[in-house]
Amino acid sequence: MWIDNYHLMLVDTMVCVPEMKVWRMERLLMASGTNTLDVLAGASHVLALEGRVYQGYEVVSIDPERPYYVDVRARDEAALAIQLGDIPYTIVPERDWKPYRDAGYSRLYSPDGKYFVSGGEYSSADDTYYPQKVDYGKMSQPPIIMFDAKTEKMVAMADKSGWAAGVLGWASDSSGVYLHFSPMGGDYGFAPAGFPTYKLLAPGQKPSGKKPVLVN
Repeated sequence: MWIDNYHLMLVDTMVCVPEMKVWRMERLLMASGTNTLDVLAGASHVLALEGRVYQGYEVVSIDPERPYYVDVRARDEAALAIQLGDIPYTIVPERDWKPYRDAGYSRLYSPDGKYFVSGGEYSSADDTYYPQKVDYGKMSQPPIIMFDAKTEKMVAMADKSGWAAGVLGWASDSSGVYLHFSPMGGDYGFAPAGFPTYKLLAPGQKPSGKKPVLVN
């Protein structure tokens, strides 16, 4: 999921774009009698994801020197601020980290609304794909198709036979959508170095030429 315009969090891995730096994240629990948030002291900034935790926030560091995220119970922002103390933070509303999807369709729209990605249903009549009417959770198999939002015609496709595909999210500038491929039945989402992140480009966009850099 995208937690801001530049950071993509995939399970226990953080990807920073456009620099394409990648580092592992560790989840910490607020143990009784201890201040787990001490590990975030000195962090350049943290994001508090609203709605990720029951009656609280998931506090995520975007500082690779402090690669942690912590579930914090706090009934409101005032209670959260007391727990975070001097740590600089930004609250990310639930509507911002949860991608918008069309009801009844597996469509994930670009921020500018011009395109969407979806699973595709192949039509042999005209040798093309159409948007797939399935639950988004079933979009685990290739191909992943990019469609023009107005015409609903296919403009790009990502396919890798024998591999499972996952949609990570759109680039903040709508230049393309990030994907992750792993072998069918493999350890999806846990080995970005072994199974790198790909970007399916929107029409007219060019590759940046930057490769992921593993920070830790």
